[in-house]
This record gives sequence, structure tokens and C-alpha cells, in this order.
Amino acid sequence: MVNLRATSLRTSAHPPVFDVEGNVGVLFAQSLFSFLKIVSDTVRGRGQYLFGNALWDIPQLSFPGIFDVSGTETGWQIDGEFHPPTPKQHRFKRAMTAAQPYLYLMDTDWNTWTSGDTDQYLQICLAYGLWPGFFSADAASATYFTNASMYNRDRPLFQQFIPPLRRINAAGWRPLTFAKVSSTAATTPFQLERWGDGFAANRTDGSSGELFFTLRCLGTAPSTNVMLTLDREELGIAAGAKYMVDEIAQTAGASGELAEDGVVKLDHIAANATLVLQVKRAH
Repeated sequence: MVNLRATSLRTSAHPPVFDVEGNVGVLFAQSLFSFLKIVSDTVRGRGQYLFGNALWDIPQLSFPGIFDVSGTETGWQIDGEFHPPTPKQHRFKRAMTAAQPYLYLMDTDWNTWTSGDTDQYLQICLAYGLWPGFFSADAASATYFTNASMYNRDRPLFQQFIPPLRRINAAGWRPLTFAKVSSTAATTPFQLERWGDGFAANRTDGSSGELFFTLRCLGTAPSTNVMLTLDREELGIAAGAKYMVDEIAQTAGASGELAEDGVVKLDHIAANATLVLQVKRAH
């Protein structure tokens, strides 16, 4: 949509555009951006945060960088069956929010929601560093956290997956993994994300070196003989130094030494399981 008012052209801080008939004006999105930028600066000036609801879920105007936190209400059940968004949809949300928090608020019928659904909801969110929330089917009544039998049933899952979710988000998502994953089953799809700047001298987070990888098996069958190969130079992993790799999300998390060639060997990953691998220098 193009605003053709002369007063808008005179006051806009953005360059003009032309509509299909050649008329000069101001793109509506530019005016909306200017408004949201004022709101964002005002809120941040108060030491507060700006939340954007229903972002990156439907085709719409959205502005990365304006909001400090974003998210959406969602529903992952169809006729009582668990149907999550696609990996492509999750990757898009992660990329658009960069290292900032993205929050889901699950609106669903808890009568047909199983412990297995909670397990997969948390593990999917963990793979992309997204925050899982729980509400109700009508976004008003019969809420999840007023049902003690429900949240007590799922309590062990929260205790298992929320701590590693906090740790990777504290380290911060990075768009380049500097790693690759392979397995003996060449057709098995995986989702791999990196968290933290590693041990390189050009770290951007100011930390003393944090490095995590989330690795999710997207296949319908377990994957065996999986190899994660790290680019030691890009990640600042010093040659000749000893580094350990610990899996911190699964109950039977493994631990081992990082090979000199940067390879992490994983004997087995269950179908639809998310691993969180922490790389740390041995002392």
C-alpha cells in the first residue's frame, strides 16, 4: 500500500516509492516501521522490553530488530493428533529472531494432549532454542497450569529439557554452525544449530568461551554411527589442546573427548530426539 498524501512525502524520513500507475508516495510499511521504531526506543529508554505477538507465523509485515521478544499462540493438534509445524517453519522463526527469545503459547485441548506430546513439544523447541508455553483450548478457560495432575505428570520433562534450553539461549544462537553431520544412513535428515561463539579470539558475546550444538534426528527411525565434524579453526578450538563433549539433555547423555580431527562420534540417536552437545576445554 502506498500513501500518496503530499504531507506524508514532506515528513517521511524514508525515500519515496512509486505505485503501479507511477504516482510517487510513501510505502505504508515505511511509516509503520517509523512508528514502531519510536515505540521501541521509548520502551527501551525506560529499561523495558517490547514484545511482538503473532510474528513469523503468517504472511505479514514484520520488522526484525524492532522487537526484543516475539512469539505467537499456536496449536499442534489436529483431531486429537500431534501435528507440529515443519522444520522449515521453525528455522524461519529462528533466523528472523536471531539470538532473541521466541515464545510459543500452546492453545490446545489438554484432554487429548499426552505426556508424549509434551515430550516432543519440548524437544522440538529445544532443537531451535524456542520457548514453550502452555495455555488452553479457547485461550481463556481450562488452562494447563491450573490442572495439577497435568503439570505434575509432565514435571520430569520440564526438569529434563528446560535447563539445557536456558543454557543454549544464554550462549546465544549463531547462524553459521561451522559443523556438519553425517551418518551411515545417508538419507536420515538432521537439524543442527550452534549456540555461543566458541573459543575464537573474535568472540562477539564477551564470554570466556561457550559452545553448544543442538542436534535433532528428524527421521522416523533411530540413527546410528552419527558423526558431527567441527571446524576447529573457525570455532577457536586450539590444536593440541584437550576438549570434552558432553550431551546434557537426554537422561542417558554420553560424554567423550573431542578427536583431533574435530569429529564427535555418536553411536545412536533415537528418532525425533534432540541432543544438546556442550564442547568445553578440559582442565
